[in-house]
Amino acid sequence: MNRPVSILFYVQHLLGIGHLKRAACLARAMTQAGFRVTLVSGGMPVPGLDVGGATVVQLPPIRSADASFSRLVDETGEPALAATFTARRIRLIEAVEATAPDVVITEHFPFGRRKLQGEILGLLDICRTGPRRPWVMASVRDILVTPSDAAQCADWAETYYDMVLVHGDPAVVPFEASFPLAKRIASKIHYTGYVAETGSEPAPEEDRHEIVVSAGGGTDARSLIDTALAARALSSVRNGPWRILLGIKATAAECDAVRALAGPGVAVEPFRSDLPDLLSRARLSISRAGYNTMAETLASGTRMIVVPFEGGRETEQCDRAARFAARGLCHMISQSDLTPERLAGAVDAALASPPPDRTQVRLDGAQATAALLAQWVTGAEGVRSA
Repeated sequence: MNRPVSILFYVQHLLGIGHLKRAACLARAMTQAGFRVTLVSGGMPVPGLDVGGATVVQLPPIRSADASFSRLVDETGEPALAATFTARRIRLIEAVEATAPDVVITEHFPFGRRKLQGEILGLLDICRTGPRRPWVMASVRDILVTPSDAAQCADWAETYYDMVLVHGDPAVVPFEASFPLAKRIASKIHYTGYVAETGSEPAPEEDRHEIVVSAGGGTDARSLIDTALAARALSSVRNGPWRILLGIKATAAECDAVRALAGPGVAVEPFRSDLPDLLSRARLSISRAGYNTMAETLASGTRMIVVPFEGGRETEQCDRAARFAARGLCHMISQSDLTPERLAGAVDAALASPPPDRTQVRLDGAQATAALLAQWVTGAEGVRSA
């Protein structure tokens, strides 16, 4: 192929920005490998998102109204209407026509984002019936919220997809742990390792001083922050430097309110784009157990305490935290057990423990994904399903 391989990468984030951040990290690795990448984003725009040399196509944005994921709204907070979805489908068709993709990647679908199945299946049907059928791949994290319609998900994977890229390590958690029908599509599943944003080379122990508390952008962020501030006064590092990161959606008023509680020795910020660098110099990280945060913290070689988000069917963070804790990679406290006293005890225990052995887990998922694409698309046509 004389021209660069064209990749159309569809991603939809509905509440937090974790899915989009992971897709952006993958897009950077793909462009660095010589691919021409178009990242099609259907969620709310995120200013300053680093996509490397990729082109971003922004669909009319939609998001979830709340953590139940039961209702989709537009950028004004009003219910997403038929006109919005029609405009999104038109933009998708235009993106396909403009990019002539050799590869189409859908993030999370067909194992999630099923409320948008009409739009995504429409995209895949265009690809199947066009003059030149692209490779079709799914990009999914290590652990799913186990779908209630797993059979339908497997059917779509069998019908539309050549590959399922699982961004995890089967030694930590195999895909079948959260997708019970994985055996049906076993020939399509390929593990890449965890996709981890990396910062500076991890600092030596004597140069690590700060305790970093990051709560993400969820609606429950404040409970973790308040408990961490109360735990600081009870811990052995009550006089050391702490840094609180409230999340990208935090307002100035929210930051001011936390600063008033925090007192001297505690820096309070809404967000740090250089979080991987910050973690590489930290003594300890206290956070939720989201995919990106845990992968970045482990890659930084920093001790971590995680308090998984618990809500409804959202068991993904609890499962991941338990798997990592079982391997000695983190200290875990369940939300129901979270008190200042328990968190202070966990802080002291974590600081008395050796740093996590990051060699236990594959953390080169972005680079491995780009390498697999190069192998399949440019040099191994026989791998492709009919």
